[in-house]
Amino acid sequence: MKTKGYFILLCVLFSPFLLNAQSYKSMWKKVEQSQHKDLPKTTLEWSSKIYRKAEKEKNIGQLFKAGIYSFSTQLSIERDSLVSLLIHAEKTLKEFNSPIEKALMHSLLAEGYVLAKNEFSRSSRTLVDESLDLSKMRSWSDTQFIQKIMEHADASVNDRMLLLKESGRDYIPFIEMGETSTYFNHDLYHLLAQRRIDLYNTQSRFYNLSSVYDEEFWKDKINTAYDEFIDTYKESKEEATLLFVLLAKWEQKEKNTEAFLELDDLIDRFNSIPEVVELYKEKAVLNQYSNPDIALAMCNEAIRLFPKYYRINNIHNIKEKILLPHLTIYSNALVYPGERVDLNIKHKNLEYFTLEWYLIDSSNYSESISGEDLLAKSTFHSSLTFDLTPPSDYKSTDTTLTVTAPPLGRYLLRVVADCKNTAKDYTTITSTRFRVLNTILESKENELIVLDNKSGHPIRDAKISVYNANKEFVDSYQTNERGLVTIKKSKSESYYYLVSKDDDRAMDYQSLNYGGWYQPVASYNLENREIKLLTDRAIYRPGQTVYVKGVAYAFDEGKYTVLPSQSYTVQFYDASQNELNKNEVKTNEYGSFTTSFQIPSVTLNGMFLISTQFGS
Repeated sequence: MKTKGYFILLCVLFSPFLLNAQSYKSMWKKVEQSQHKDLPKTTLEWSSKIYRKAEKEKNIGQLFKAGIYSFSTQLSIERDSLVSLLIHAEKTLKEFNSPIEKALMHSLLAEGYVLAKNEFSRSSRTLVDESLDLSKMRSWSDTQFIQKIMEHADASVNDRMLLLKESGRDYIPFIEMGETSTYFNHDLYHLLAQRRIDLYNTQSRFYNLSSVYDEEFWKDKINTAYDEFIDTYKESKEEATLLFVLLAKWEQKEKNTEAFLELDDLIDRFNSIPEVVELYKEKAVLNQYSNPDIALAMCNEAIRLFPKYYRINNIHNIKEKILLPHLTIYSNALVYPGERVDLNIKHKNLEYFTLEWYLIDSSNYSESISGEDLLAKSTFHSSLTFDLTPPSDYKSTDTTLTVTAPPLGRYLLRVVADCKNTAKDYTTITSTRFRVLNTILESKENELIVLDNKSGHPIRDAKISVYNANKEFVDSYQTNERGLVTIKKSKSESYYYLVSKDDDRAMDYQSLNYGGWYQPVASYNLENREIKLLTDRAIYRPGQTVYVKGVAYAFDEGKYTVLPSQSYTVQFYDASQNELNKNEVKTNEYGSFTTSFQIPSVTLNGMFLISTQFGS
């Protein structure tokens, strides 16, 4: 849970303002249209017009938004203009009389020097000139850029008491109130203070051991900034405000025993207010995989205490994941008819499952057919239900079960669990007496030995049929008394083989290009599902629409089956991992779906995330 509102650097907000702002709306519409048409010079022209209008009307929110938009657009047109743009911004800062406008500009300049550091700085560069001559910025060292970043970031919060009294609402659309902004009375201080910390966190990830700005320096710097942040709101009578600030600092800590104890102390301290749900959520997340029983207890307690808290759905989602059924079964995909077969089971939150065997008609079989389609062309053979004892700690547990292999043939094995809304899983099992050793000789020939998989004795007169990469018949061979045959490939390409004798004809295509035993492993995993997501482009601007296509499928030992008529939730997150929107989708007959999301016109730049239960 981020405690900050949003301090916008590159933004476009299309929402109605006061009457005299309707023209702003139409002008920003022009900006949006030029963006969609990828016309940066037109975008710059319109943002400059908005800037001049806002300057004349003293509309600070529109002024800063248009200014930053012009800055970023100019930079996209001419990358080399960064130095001149920063010099101009420094000049503009000196021309401001309002302390609030100066604070906002300081924060923006700190961002600007981060861009310049990334563009020009080299950590190995020798410091020749210690001065901060802006005209020589291209030759600055890391140290000089960091000095400028800290200079402006610290200056942005110097007038703390004034910023506390100033409402960010007066600076819309340049600033948008975040989800927790209400707890801070929408003041500017918490926006700029959190932005300052974010800047320091970013810089701390790229510290130089040989520099004075090493890891320890940034730890102290960030802790000091948080302490100032906390002290500012300690006098507030709003406990929730202090909770969010303390939580923000806690989120930066290494998650060790000390941090766990500190989180428990925070929960005890704020247990009487609804916002304590955020602390329960953190503890649940920490324990979700290592101690799911503790995580579930945290979820239940939070729901019991404050079931109507506006973010309680986050708790419900964690609880749902903990209680999600899981079943994985491993066995040999090659079994000997009538023999006992061990199934290695990993499961949780399931009381039973059923294995159903279906005999596949060889005339109907194709690698391209699987799942329900193959089931419709197969004949039911038998089924067996197994009882399970769900682990009380909600962790996955292992066990081994035994079944008897069916008679000779190729079978479709369907796994059906007791859980609702769980896709049924399918895999193919071959019941055969054959076991094949494929050896690739130095002469590039293949030596195949066909053995009885139970006795180990060689099988004489077994037929080896060879196929090319397109599964077209090439030649056939017959094993000798040692069960051996030597195959010479005419070309350097992929070849496959089949083994058969009498009524034992179920073996699937095997590659001649890889040596070893033919002893594949089958696994059936009710969680072996994945959703591949595609978007219509890689880079977007604020306000644009993201068109998404997804394909849902199950996979098993390299074989993939699409999942039609399945319902999923697609979630859209901003660069700060805050959920912006979510859509419910259902796959069509080909296992695919489409949806779309609108990027907010006011948002931080960065990597956005589109996510589902089975892929992002």
